[in-house]
Amino acid sequence: MIARVAQPPHYRFAIAAIVKNERPYLAEWITHHRLIGIEHFYIADNGSDDGTAELLADWQAQGWLTTQRWVPGDRAQTSWYRHVLTHEARNVDYLLFLDADEFLVDVDGDQPLARLLPLLERPEVGAVAINWRIFGSGGLRFRQPGGVLSRFRRASVSSHSVNCHVKSIVKPRCATSVTAHTATLLPGFQYLTANGQQAAFLEDKPGTGRTRTVVETPCRVYHYNIKSLEEYVDTKMPRGRANMAAGHTRDLTYFRNHDLNDTEVTLSSAWLKCVADTSRLLEPASAEPAPTRFFVHIPKTAGTSFRLGAKRHLGESGVWHDYGEKQRETAADVVRWVYERRDFWRLWQMLAQQNVALLGGHVPLEKYAHLAGLRNCFSFVRDPFQRVASDYHHFVRHHGFQGSFSDFYRRDDMINRQSRFLDSTSLEAIGFVGLTERYSESLSLINDLYGWAVPGLVENLGHTTVDHRYEIAPEDEAALRELNRKDLHLYAACRALFESRLALWREGKAYVHGGIQQCQPDRVVGWAWWATDDTPVEMEIWVNGERVGQTLANALRPGFLRWGAPRGSYVGFHLPLKSSPGDVVDCRVMVTGQSLGPRSVRQPERLRTSLEPERK
Repeated sequence: MIARVAQPPHYRFAIAAIVKNERPYLAEWITHHRLIGIEHFYIADNGSDDGTAELLADWQAQGWLTTQRWVPGDRAQTSWYRHVLTHEARNVDYLLFLDADEFLVDVDGDQPLARLLPLLERPEVGAVAINWRIFGSGGLRFRQPGGVLSRFRRASVSSHSVNCHVKSIVKPRCATSVTAHTATLLPGFQYLTANGQQAAFLEDKPGTGRTRTVVETPCRVYHYNIKSLEEYVDTKMPRGRANMAAGHTRDLTYFRNHDLNDTEVTLSSAWLKCVADTSRLLEPASAEPAPTRFFVHIPKTAGTSFRLGAKRHLGESGVWHDYGEKQRETAADVVRWVYERRDFWRLWQMLAQQNVALLGGHVPLEKYAHLAGLRNCFSFVRDPFQRVASDYHHFVRHHGFQGSFSDFYRRDDMINRQSRFLDSTSLEAIGFVGLTERYSESLSLINDLYGWAVPGLVENLGHTTVDHRYEIAPEDEAALRELNRKDLHLYAACRALFESRLALWREGKAYVHGGIQQCQPDRVVGWAWWATDDTPVEMEIWVNGERVGQTLANALRPGFLRWGAPRGSYVGFHLPLKSSPGDVVDCRVMVTGQSLGPRSVRQPERLRTSLEPERK
């Protein structure tokens, strides 16, 4: 009997690459190319020591990537490419040779391979050369969260001579050799550019890796070869050059020559968000246990719907409550350690030991925020008129309240009730504040922020939907407006923050918490931290619409320590100014453009040294 030999899988599109210490960038790069149709990756590890090799091994186990350690004495890139060309020629129809800082894109859509396929399918074609486009640092000195596709949006002029360089997609059976840029084809096969014309290489030699002029087509290779100055100095300079002999490195002259930021160029927001969301799925689960989050449950803001949904997702044992010492929902250990023994620290240790994901209840932010850390605190707010009307009907139904609506909302404990839960610190510092009227979107943002999948239940609303509106008489509305000015201001501020965060989320951009502590003619002082990342925030400062400088939020703010601010409270920034009273200062996050809110220069202005809310 003749034994069957298993045939290796066959791929239509594959990529060959070699990497060294690219761990932070690989998930995005892989995701982008899988989404455009790449089926397999042949990736050599050129001696990484940052976790790259381990990550590649994890992906190899999933079957869509082949990797091995590759550390020859010199010219590692060329030798690896030739190895793949020789050993995988029968297994791949079209092989793209690309670096991990290069992305094949379709500037008019998101399917560059589909655009190139009619050219590649022509029998006389052996390879297609695609011009790259160099992207600069965009002025970023430091690494910031997010992928390179969203962080770097300033590029060289398309026709710049540096963009005459090409990368190639090759039919392996038609090639005898390959370099970092081009292949040597068998006689009789044509080398085209992405516009379908015969490639006009410099000196008529494909080996130059350059066309005489840039061929303008929708298919390009976006090349992010320097990134921020910090990333270039810390990663690219020490790495060496894989296509040259050992010892060849880059210096700052290379950075300056390639820091080309002539025009804004970006992919669609929908594509960037898709890549960002999908790339997170490639990252291995963190071995670090997630911290306990603190939910400030303001009554009648859909909090019951949330906590029951949280129990369904996190499990009964993963959600504890504090609704007061005598309430049956309050966890026994909360009663013991908080109400009986007054040992808050011991309670928080127990939450960690028992892997409790969420502690929530009708308690103010200040009760547990210093233990949870502000980043891990969240709440919902609601239109103040609708919230108090809902609360009134709840008291009538469940607590036997027999007074009028006016009697109810004039009670001291019902006036500005939402503010009482949240007004102990700056609203901008709280991890997240959702809107009851936008519950579905709020839940999506919370789930994304904390890596949860809490379902959208509808419970204890008194109505079937969270957007039900109670009819309120004009005289009651006027009285409520007078009594609840703080809640009205809080709700308006929460809506503005929510819209800002939602807009960034829809574009796949990270969000920053921040504020201005002092704005005087000679200086602006503030604070900022990322919602989910401990990288210091790089800020740029504008005065009257003109950019005047940039700074890094990495200075200590001792007054923030009691709130468990991120980065050990090293979140402050400061920039000297030359301005006048009445000038408008705007502090913006460099990588996203998010504004901390325009502020008028005052003389003098008190420096707020803690995170107390700004009083209007």
